[in-house]
Amino acid sequence: MSSAHALPASGLAVAVIVPVWNRARLVVNCLESIRAQTCVPKAVVVVDDGSTDGTADSVDAWIRDRSGVLDVTLLRQSNRGAAAARNAGLAEIGDAPLVAFLDSDDCWPPDFLERAATSLRQQPTAVAASADRLRHDLREERRTLD
Repeated sequence: MSSAHALPASGLAVAVIVPVWNRARLVVNCLESIRAQTCVPKAVVVVDDGSTDGTADSVDAWIRDRSGVLDVTLLRQSNRGAAAARNAGLAEIGDAPLVAFLDSDDCWPPDFLERAATSLRQQPTAVAASADRLRHDLREERRTLD
């Protein structure tokens, strides 16, 4: 990692991109898991990929009522798929040296970003980091850690 992209000693210069399509209920859980991070991301970009179920309205309401200290942007585009939504998010984030992708039906444990950033600081030649994943089973309304 070049010094131009080195992680700051404190804080977390990471942007989170959340592509979403027709997940009005689940995206709120996803956003809550970002809000609960022990290290606040620099920015969060939610890209609504042409949802028809009120997803954008759910995200707007969450931003208005619950986002707190998070800098959250909602982008809307016609349905072009998850990859195009991720690319639209990348175009929006600016100069964050780190990018984290979180699918709208997933949730992170509260220390995910902190652990990922710590791992990347300890291994400056690494290009990616990962941690636990929380599974949410809608049929049984239960969550498990992988």
